[in-house]
Amino acid sequence: MASCPSCGKEISPQAISCPNCGHSLQAQTVPPPPKSTGATSPKNLAYYSIICGVVAILTFPIPLGVIGSALGILAIRRGQVTLGSIGLLLSVLFGFVSVLLVVLFS
Repeated sequence: MASCPSCGKEISPQAISCPNCGHSLQAQTVPPPPKSTGATSPKNLAYYSIICGVVAILTFPIPLGVIGSALGILAIRRGQVTLGSIGLLLSVLFGFVSVLLVVLFS
């Protein structure tokens, strides 16, 4: 015979719960955390960062440079170091070059 870990009464080894106190004797399993997918997955954040960096030179340099840099940093923090670094570098570089071109030719 086994004993209940909650109340100490003797119980059957096949019991699902203690008949005295109702304590569950089944193993508590914790479900694994959900896998990051969709728009906020690290790989997608890195790609968005690269896209923002490239588009920054053609359109809105400051906002897209900042957004691309932030997405690159998020991607790096979530494990996509290579792609995140490329996105961060492109965003900063193209954002800076765009601003420089606007200043020089205005």
